[in-house]
Amino acid sequence: MLDMELILMIFLIIMSLVELVLFVYVVYLIVKNIPKYLKSRKKSLRSYKEEMLFYSENLEVKKITILVSILIYLTVIDLILSLSFFPELGVGSLSAELGLNVFVIELIIAFVTFSMIPAYFVIKIAFKESGLEKVPFSLAAIIPTIFPLFAFINYNFTGNLPFSLFLLFCGVLFNIVALKYRDLNETKVLPQRDIEPRRMLKGMSIYITELESVRAPIPFGVTPHSLKNIFKLLLGQRERFFFVKNSNLHQKVRKKMDPYFQSGLKSSRESFLFFFIFMVLIFLVAASGIVIFDFILNLGFIYSLGMTLVAAMLIIYLALAWKINKIRTLNGEKHENDIKNAVQMSIDHGKKFLEENELKPEEFPIILRHNDYDGLEYEIKGEKDYIGFFKLDPNDFIDDDLNNVHLNDDGEKLKSDEEEQGYLICEECHGYYKLQEDESPEDFAECECGGKLKYHKDIDEIL
Repeated sequence: MLDMELILMIFLIIMSLVELVLFVYVVYLIVKNIPKYLKSRKKSLRSYKEEMLFYSENLEVKKITILVSILIYLTVIDLILSLSFFPELGVGSLSAELGLNVFVIELIIAFVTFSMIPAYFVIKIAFKESGLEKVPFSLAAIIPTIFPLFAFINYNFTGNLPFSLFLLFCGVLFNIVALKYRDLNETKVLPQRDIEPRRMLKGMSIYITELESVRAPIPFGVTPHSLKNIFKLLLGQRERFFFVKNSNLHQKVRKKMDPYFQSGLKSSRESFLFFFIFMVLIFLVAASGIVIFDFILNLGFIYSLGMTLVAAMLIIYLALAWKINKIRTLNGEKHENDIKNAVQMSIDHGKKFLEENELKPEEFPIILRHNDYDGLEYEIKGEKDYIGFFKLDPNDFIDDDLNNVHLNDDGEKLKSDEEEQGYLICEECHGYYKLQEDESPEDFAECECGGKLKYHKDIDEIL
């Protein structure tokens, strides 16, 4: 038995030495690369998007990130094994006396830990909308390390080794998946014969809602949608992804919206500053919460931990909501015309798609916060809350036997078949105007902004 304990003790000492060497090496790499970073940052003319991609794929950054992740896992394993053989160092030996409180602690830890998974996917979607091709390597590697950290916290407070090992396993699995699937623009367009029109239009309706939600004014909160609408959008994400993967409209609208997405990307210095302040805020809230609830109010450690988490989550939400609302409002006001034009183009495209496939407008409602788009009929649900439906002209119909001639109720050929209609787009502000039945391109000399107008026959040519 003594031989076994001696072997385990030697193993723990070796692990501690490896951790020390890794820690020193990581510090050395960071100190070594700081002057290079500052020098390149001073001379860099790259945009924030290019800079993020450059540093996320930099070999030195990858090396440091991998070593830090390995160091975290090794340290946690070392600490758990140490507490297993020296339980007096933690409170795990008291787990039998804690009773129901053990379950409460594990429930809190499980909730906080596994909430990192949806949080990561929200971050991934945000990066995708900002135009990045990949999730930064360091982010994909570091975020899952929250699992081993909470695995140690769990074992220290409850002594539940199986659950701690389960958290460690989930962390490793999360790390592998996050690093393997970093690409954000993997699309596989299906052949036209395999496109499902009904599914495509449902996805397009969700896409229009998400696109329109960034238009000012932006309601305060992390998301501009109500709780009811959030569930509706979540239920339609499968169709939305189907539309994005199988429609060229998404890529064309993204190009039109690129100025908006570029404005949404802050400089690396400002982003780092906010992140640093945010982390300091979390630490101060956690520390002050423990002091107030445990030492001053004498509520006990378990209740103090729960109250601190509630207070921290509330402050974190308010801080994030303020930051997100500020950025979205500034960018939404700055690119008002770009957003409105992109939404209008998508609506026109959806209306054309609906007519071509002879679908019913009432089956494809669009959740909107504005009601100034052409081609829709609106239902008012509340202030800045509308449901839009594609509006079809009841006087128009298409009949293959009449060679696609449009007739009115009196059987007369419409002027739209006699005179070619289309769209005028400004080469300066990129706004566009749909010509009416009695209008022609020659009727317009220039745009209101003074820009030159260019004629396009089809909406797809504009997109």
